[in-house]
Amino acid sequence: MAVKSFSKEEKAEALQLLKDGQALKVVADKIGCSVASLQSWKKAAGGKRKKKAKSKKKGTAVKATAECTCECCSCIPFEDFVHDYWTKCPKAGEVLKLPPDMMPGAVEYINNVLKYAYNNLCGK
Repeated sequence: MAVKSFSKEEKAEALQLLKDGQALKVVADKIGCSVASLQSWKKAAGGKRKKKAKSKKKGTAVKATAECTCECCSCIPFEDFVHDYWTKCPKAGEVLKLPPDMMPGAVEYINNVLKYAYNNLCGK
């Protein structure tokens, strides 16, 4: 499978769209790259990742009560949970080797599995 290269301008456009609040998947579809590529570009452009403030919005972080002392969820935002999987899982990049017609579906499937896992981590 051929590897597609992206110009500095395309990367800058993608990063601007992300900065404007568009979702990773939406930007990836517009630019024609993978979500993993966007995350890589974002990390390279931003240097160290900043810790996000905990959000009280419904669905953005694992719900934890004051009694929650488990270490399973750490009350992190879903975007960070997914980002950690794609960047820290040694075999996550294997999905990028799939044929172009299969890769988006595989990424979507994995992200749905991650969403299910995230929503059911704590169980309290």
